[in-house]
Amino acid sequence: MTGAPRRARAGRVLPPLLLALLAYVPALATAPGVVAADTKQYLVLDPGRLLTTAASLWDPGQFGGHVTHQQVGYLWPMGPWFWLGDAAGLPAWVTQRLWLGTLFVAAGWGMRWLARHLGLGPPGALVAAAAYQLSPYVLSYANRTSGLLLPWAGLPALTACTILAVRRGGWRWPAAAGLVAGTVGGLNATALVLVALGPALWLAVEARRAPRRVAAAAARLGACGAVTSVWWAVPLVVEARYGADVLAYSETLGAVSATASATETLRGLGYWLFYGGGVDGAWNRAAGPYLTSPALLGLGYVLVALGLAGVVAWRGAGRRWLALQAFVGAIAATLAFPPGSASPLGRAVLALGERSTAVLALRSSTRAVPLLVLSLALGLGVLVDRVPAGLVVGRRWATALGAVALLAANLPTAFTGGLVDATLRRPATVPSWWRDAAAALDAGAAGRVLDVPGQEFASYRWGTTTDPLLPGLTERAVLLRDLLPLGSPETMDLLWALDARFQQGRPEPAALAPVARLLGASAVVARLDAADERYRTPRPVDALAAVSAASGLGPVQTFGPVVATAAAPPRID
Repeated sequence: MTGAPRRARAGRVLPPLLLALLAYVPALATAPGVVAADTKQYLVLDPGRLLTTAASLWDPGQFGGHVTHQQVGYLWPMGPWFWLGDAAGLPAWVTQRLWLGTLFVAAGWGMRWLARHLGLGPPGALVAAAAYQLSPYVLSYANRTSGLLLPWAGLPALTACTILAVRRGGWRWPAAAGLVAGTVGGLNATALVLVALGPALWLAVEARRAPRRVAAAAARLGACGAVTSVWWAVPLVVEARYGADVLAYSETLGAVSATASATETLRGLGYWLFYGGGVDGAWNRAAGPYLTSPALLGLGYVLVALGLAGVVAWRGAGRRWLALQAFVGAIAATLAFPPGSASPLGRAVLALGERSTAVLALRSSTRAVPLLVLSLALGLGVLVDRVPAGLVVGRRWATALGAVALLAANLPTAFTGGLVDATLRRPATVPSWWRDAAAALDAGAAGRVLDVPGQEFASYRWGTTTDPLLPGLTERAVLLRDLLPLGSPETMDLLWALDARFQQGRPEPAALAPVARLLGASAVVARLDAADERYRTPRPVDALAAVSAASGLGPVQTFGPVVATAAAPPRID
């Protein structure tokens, strides 16, 4: 094999391999043996049962029975992924890290494919792929809600399929685009709607040049997208009609817009949960360097400036689309910022968000940031391709590898073990006393289990799960006060009233057994290892004392240690 063909083959094989290494090695090297409190704890506790539950819009297992909320989205691809990992005997933490690495690979490989179809050379396509795959955008979701990265990971492939659907006609590429949309949209329709603006803008720009061809492609894309998304879109409509009004109990449009500034979204950041903190520190430990390190701040804005320069310098196909997508992505992500003095259009959106459920559902505007990230990533690739070849063999490849190194330096958390936040992790093995307690419940009388006191997010002395453990361990239905009241108003009001007594430091033992029977519960469980100081919930010893003093419950059985902590001031909720 001569030198030129050998270099050409290396140019095809080595970039995907490098992108895969940049995805899987950091993920698998992060906190070995530790399970992250990511997306849904039941994915690792019992993925088979989660899949079974997700197949129905009615879940009798929690909240006294309720219409599920976006649970159907776990049917594909996240639920099967974790079920296969469990069936193959992989440790739960390995399955988690492989999932995260695969999201990164899908984003990088899809971006490289898109860049090549837009005319970038192999070095430029590698840099564009690395810039997208290594965007700080991933840090807001990777350790808390990685399922929300699906639309980000699928955007490059969705855009490439849209371009090919216009250029080549037929049904092949619209069908491929539909499969991508059906795969990445099930867990959060808002994120899919926002990233789909990118392919839609491509169609709008191309319509000026070939209106009939674009119209035909758009019709096929719409039809295929509708068919492949019906499995989650129809349940979403049913849930909105018959389920709890979740939007009324979650964050407001003003709250999520408070951090979505132009300077942050340009860096791929701006998501509100990336900032702020609680009694145990920052909500996301990865945020610190991006807010305090002059070197990281400088590098981030240098990369932004170079990306914008590349967008301006590009003379290839789709130049207008690339610039328009960057503009629309920036506007969509920052429209309501700052909430107190937004633009007239932003104020109108904020006002509409207070009255319109549809607008409030789109409140997490920073999920449009991938549009901006994609445009800037392609701009970086364009600059690399414009490096003169000169007399030095491999000058562009050397520039590309140097750019990849800078992009990796702009995501230090991925290479320092921070992809799993210290406050969002637990040991791979659930403590034996929880398994023993669940086994005792399953061997006992029929009926629900009342779990007291409640916690907004489940946190224990030995780790954080976010979701409460008990519903993932016992076969019995569980009643507990969680962050969102997803059950019937009557059941939730009664449960909240009972729990309020615990939270305010004045439980009523005499009411515990009668309320439990009214709720259909034949057993009461108190969490004796809860990290009560984290959310200022009642001390385990006080909860145990209240349950022990309740008449009509039968003998008390304890599992595991009881931790006595200092008394916290009562909550007034």
